[in-house]
Amino acid sequence: MPRLGAGIAGAVVAGALALASPSAGADDDVARRLDQLEALVESQQAQIEALTKRLAEVQAAPPAPELMMTSSEPKVKVSLFGQVNRAVLYYDDGAAADVR
Repeated sequence: MPRLGAGIAGAVVAGALALASPSAGADDDVARRLDQLEALVESQQAQIEALTKRLAEVQAAPPAPELMMTSSEPKVKVSLFGQVNRAVLYYDDGAAADVR
């Protein structure tokens, strides 16, 4: 994988040099900020590489087996299926009304 950090760091350096003022104090501030930005870019690049590696590991892993509950008796096999019903029941019988 090509390193993006060097290109980004170069762009940060060029931008910092373009914005640098002639005073010595401002130069020190720009240099300090530039060092901070370069460190940030390097840490982000390391994080990207770690995440890319982890993604490749997850994609290469076999799929998880289907979960099934079985009995110690080989002739018995139980599978449970279902759904969530999010219905609302409203009734009004003339004497009372309610929602369940």
